[in-house]
Amino acid sequence: MADKDDDVVQPKKSNLPVIISAVCALAAVGMGAKMMLGGGHSEAKAASEEHESGGEGGGKRSESGPTVRLADFVVRLRNPEAERYVRISFEAELGSDRDKETVAAHTAQIRDGFISYLSDRTMEDLRGSEGLEQIKAGLVKKLIQLVPGVKVRGLYITDFVSQ
Repeated sequence: MADKDDDVVQPKKSNLPVIISAVCALAAVGMGAKMMLGGGHSEAKAASEEHESGGEGGGKRSESGPTVRLADFVVRLRNPEAERYVRISFEAELGSDRDKETVAAHTAQIRDGFISYLSDRTMEDLRGSEGLEQIKAGLVKKLIQLVPGVKVRGLYITDFVSQ
């Protein structure tokens, strides 16, 4: 004679909470990216426009310039209590094709400067759109310092993962 408990099939645990969490995380990342890319006049853009105009506050340009992709940077952040890392990629919008060639010729110096700059930052420095805008503004200044004479119209984060 079989017990009723033997015939009862235990329901499998649902993956629904995991799926919902993943969808919410992706939505939050998408909204953050939209805010960063579509929101307002950034400090990085202002710094590059000031550089282009010789510091006289030139107007906005409607056409976009050539871009250079700066491959992934994996950097250990400054944090005495824990190992914190960030993987971040950039694309720099420049003034001309000549600037693009110049930047490409200085890739090693740019990577070294960006890694040094980022490794001095903490996770708190990278939090939120305001923190990322400040990082981009600092990196635009660093890029202009490393490759003098290059017109930088903007610096865009194309990938960002922190751990």
